[in-house]
Amino acid sequence: MFIKEWSARLTDDLLGQNRKAIRIIVGLLTGHCRLNKHMSLMGLAEEATCIFCSEEEETAVHVLCQCEGLARLRFLILGEENPSASSYTEAPLSRLWSLMQRTQLDRVL
Repeated sequence: MFIKEWSARLTDDLLGQNRKAIRIIVGLLTGHCRLNKHMSLMGLAEEATCIFCSEEEETAVHVLCQCEGLARLRFLILGEENPSASSYTEAPLSRLWSLMQRTQLDRVL
């Protein structure tokens, strides 16, 4: 999904995070996390709709790159309203973690 190949920089950056951040970041970058789309596929949520925009399915790609409800916050943290997937693997992972904390997704993922 977000990770195309192994990266020493990304690995070092990831291992510099705390345990909770590592779990959530890996889940987001692989798409295996507690967002509504994934949970609905497993039968653990009734709706796959995004809690921020109520318009699209809540997937990692949608939340991190496309959701209009998070565009301003992504701009403030990442410098882009609609970053590409590679933006997350090229930038410090602390920015991704900051986005999760500001949206409070770190509490539910």
